[in-house]
Amino acid sequence: MELLDYKSLGAAIKSVYVESDKYQLSKDVPTFELNGKYVGDFFNFTMFEPDGENAPIFYHIFSPYDVISGKSAQQAAVFRAGEMIMSADFTPYMQQRTGVMSALVLVALGMNALDSKKVIYLGTGAIARCDLEALKAHFPEIREVSYVNKSGKAADFGVTAKRLGLAVREGSLVEIGDYDVIICHTNSKEPVLTAAMRDSIKAGAVILVFSSEDATEVASEYFDSSEANILVDWDQTLDEAPELKAAVERGLAKKDEIVRLRELFVEGLGSKRTKKYTIYRTHGTPMQNLAAMKLLMQRL
Repeated sequence: MELLDYKSLGAAIKSVYVESDKYQLSKDVPTFELNGKYVGDFFNFTMFEPDGENAPIFYHIFSPYDVISGKSAQQAAVFRAGEMIMSADFTPYMQQRTGVMSALVLVALGMNALDSKKVIYLGTGAIARCDLEALKAHFPEIREVSYVNKSGKAADFGVTAKRLGLAVREGSLVEIGDYDVIICHTNSKEPVLTAAMRDSIKAGAVILVFSSEDATEVASEYFDSSEANILVDWDQTLDEAPELKAAVERGLAKKDEIVRLRELFVEGLGSKRTKKYTIYRTHGTPMQNLAAMKLLMQRL
């Protein structure tokens, strides 16, 4: 299975965000119970693209999940004029479209090079490895990254770094204030970046947080509009990210000061770049899926 080029994927995601008014979105997640207990669900996300007088295009992502196996399958299908014109196992592309977001956001923030920056990964799993590949593709001058992995299983991350020509060293949360870029891929249920660590975050640092709706990698205090430039994918992230939602409810995060990615891509931070650090919270969006599917369509 041929993977997507990370620079092309980043450019495609940016384009879809900028042109997001062109598309209509529909989400449906039926859930299933057995003896009154939740046992699974079936995630469906459809993106509708009009094409003038031509037949529209339907892009569909679906993923069945059950609690017994704990596994899900990411599948993609594209339909036009009553025919399925593409189908694919979307799992590797889902990982790629998530992994490329760190590099894409850093570029949009005006970070032109990373050779003089200190980068640390919190978590070293499959998506972190995709993130590392995308970072190297967008910032070829980078030479070294650090990592923290509480499980101690970082061998694959080291192999990826070596293949990319990167030196890799084990870092420490005690040194978190030394880093310019902090990329979180732990999917932890409890904050890895605790409230007590926030004061040590380096001025000008960028924190990039990737986790699902039931995970909390950073304490809600990091989403404090008086200290942080807060970036999100889109409005839905405000409800789907528990620690950010808590910060909004507590009055720490000011909704009118939070920047959505589309605004960042079109206008940049501009005068809003006035806070101590920048934090980006992503939960994944259909725009990222759509961009990857469009690139796959080009192979037909």
